[in-house]
Amino acid sequence: MLVATVIAVDPPLKKGCPEPIDVQPCKCESGPYTVLQCNHVDDTEILRNVFQKSTKYAFRE
Repeated sequence: MLVATVIAVDPPLKKGCPEPIDVQPCKCESGPYTVLQCNHVDDTEILRNVFQKSTKYAFRE
């Protein structure tokens, strides 16, 4: 009998901000907490792209 075990290990989240070009038109501020602020963005596709490009970073919720 063969038994296989697969363990998915997520890499640790990065501190700081993504590159500004990756989160435009949003702004990222790094301090004690990293904050990604998106104001006046009506296009959900733009927000989706920003969040996809910043998934490796830890943000304050």
